[in-house]
Amino acid sequence: MCVCVCLQAKQKEVAAVLTKAPSDVVVDGGAPGVAIHPLADAWNEVNKQMEYRKLLLDQSVAFHSSAIQVLAAVAASR
Repeated sequence: MCVCVCLQAKQKEVAAVLTKAPSDVVVDGGAPGVAIHPLADAWNEVNKQMEYRKLLLDQSVAFHSSAIQVLAAVAASR
């Protein structure tokens, strides 16, 4: 299974945890909810990076497939 699909499936679970988390959570004497927003931001950033990596991989596969087709066409024309 694709890593992106797994992460997207887990995103719903993370969102549920974040919405259930009390807004008055205080971590190390910080502001309320200080640990919740960075977690959500980090999760979204991971998803963006994984989507970008998927795009790069898809482009790489397409390029190499085209290169193989060109090499096969050149070999067939000889």
